Amino acid sequence: SVERRKGWEEGLRECGLEPDPRFISSRRDPNDHYRDLETMLALPKEERPTAFLCTDDNRALRVQFVALRRGIRIPEECEMAGFGDLSASGFYYPVSTTAQPLDQIGAAALRRVTGENPDELPLRQLFPVELIHYAQQQPVI
Repeated sequence: SVERRKGWEEGLRECGLEPDPRFISSRRDPNDHYRDLETMLALPKEERPTAFLCTDDNRALRVQFVALRRGIRIPEECEMAGFGDLSASGFYYPVSTTAQPLDQIGAAALRRVTGENPDELPLRQLFPVELIHYAQQQPVI
């Protein structure tokens, strides 16, 4: 998630925008993350974020929960995207996410651990992800 955040910050800067520290929550504890979200979404409508890019689907679910509890309309007033495609399609309002090639990641990890051709295996390996856009128009009932 550290590299995802760096990528997000670089993307903003490439667009001429600076990340606003008021809208970044790096907390690991879910209760602390909820408090951060409550603070962000309690701002006046013209100041609060209208979209959240979350480092995982569980964080996106927390955004959705807090937004709905505060009466913020999804997707009209707040959208969110997660990472991992772990549970995004099952949210009340499905959120966009990315799917990871877990079979490829697992196979590469196994090769690294078992020592299969250790000189040929990179210490760090990037895998492609697939963007899955779930329309946020209607709740799933």
